Amino acid sequence: MRGALKDLGLNIVEVTDENATLDGGDVLFTGREFFVGLSKCTNQRGAEILADAFKVSQTDAVVLKKVICK
Repeated sequence: MRGALKDLGLNIVEVTDENATLDGGDVLFTGREFFVGLSKCTNQRGAEILADAFKVSQTDAVVLKKVICK
């Protein structure tokens, strides 16, 4: 996967914080903003790393309830 993404010229961000979790299903990108829902699969630290990777100045957390993640 890494090689394919590099071939496309995409920036790859590695999450090295073992306490951070981020599930793609909890992330919504509108074209201007990221919305990250906190759930059993995504925590605050994961949201912070995403915000830092894209240089987002403000992060707002939304707690999702009754979310099933595998």
